[in-house]
Amino acid sequence: MEKLCYVFLYFVFYSMIGYVCEVFYVYLGDKKWVNRGFMHGPYIPIYGNGAMIVSLALLHVKKDSFIIFLVGLVLCSLLEYVTSYVMEKVFHNRWWDYSERKYNLNGRVCLQNSVLFGLGSVAIIYVFNPLFNKLYNLLSGKAVLYIAIILFIIMLTDFLISFFEAIKVSNIASHLDKFIEEFEKKKESTKKIKTRLMEAYPYLVKRNFKLLDKIKKIKKKSKTS
Repeated sequence: MEKLCYVFLYFVFYSMIGYVCEVFYVYLGDKKWVNRGFMHGPYIPIYGNGAMIVSLALLHVKKDSFIIFLVGLVLCSLLEYVTSYVMEKVFHNRWWDYSERKYNLNGRVCLQNSVLFGLGSVAIIYVFNPLFNKLYNLLSGKAVLYIAIILFIIMLTDFLISFFEAIKVSNIASHLDKFIEEFEKKKESTKKIKTRLMEAYPYLVKRNFKLLDKIKKIKKKSKTS
């Protein structure tokens, strides 16, 4: 049980570190605070998973900064790619897209982020792992168990709520896609009618096209947010 608690708290620790990094990264560019997580709380699980994968991969490897950088770059980029693919298949929508960045792979990963993953992996091994162990050793066995149980309940509840919210958003986006597709088909077949109606009832036709524009903007915003 003690090892299980250690692993879980390790996961939570890096999920929260990742959240802080994401929030500050966005703030530096957009000058505003944004909750960057899939879930409501201050944690991003993909960072917890990434830290565990890197640490396990380097467990019996000679600690060399360049090797750590390369291993972290490759493994975390692979994790990000797989996570992006799985989330798109589950929710029928992309949660991030790097298509506009240089040296990207299918918009799922990009060189800029991969380099940051590599640097972050070096920080994990030399800075954050020792820090986590020091903090962990300050706690008694009972305290570790209680904290782990409380955090597990909070994160599991948060995940379930966030998951079903994402499914709901996915269903709405799917309906919008079908509506836009159907509207575009009918628009092509009714050009003559549209011309006549524009002359007779300009407000009616303009209102419908304004509505379509609003729907497209909402859908575009949901993809980028």
